[in-house]
Amino acid sequence: MRILVLEDNQFIASIITASLKSSESELLIVKDQFEAEKYFKEQIPDILISDIHMEQGTSLDFLKEVRKYPQTKVVVVSSDFERLMEVEENIGLKNWSYISKNNRKWLMLIKTEILSFLKANNSSTASPIS
Repeated sequence: MRILVLEDNQFIASIITASLKSSESELLIVKDQFEAEKYFKEQIPDILISDIHMEQGTSLDFLKEVRKYPQTKVVVVSSDFERLMEVEENIGLKNWSYISKNNRKWLMLIKTEILSFLKANNSSTASPIS
């Protein structure tokens, strides 16, 4: 399983990496929407975890393109709840998930989304994520 993480905050990216490293997945962390676009088109990931706010703008244009790939599970995260709702209403698809980083259990919620995706797709890599 391929997981692409778009997160420009190095600290948060390292937390996500540490928590998903035991999942036996191919994990790629990128820090801007341009890098994400490049890697997304080269190897369409099974799961995309995307922050919205980047130092160089937002990932909104990238997320609009991702809509063309409904087979990819998308988890949008942000500390800006209103922006999350904007993405859900104007860009997202019904199978996308939206998680606020202001929720102190945000990392657990991301892991739950990944495990749900694995179970729904009968993945042989559906192992517990520590």
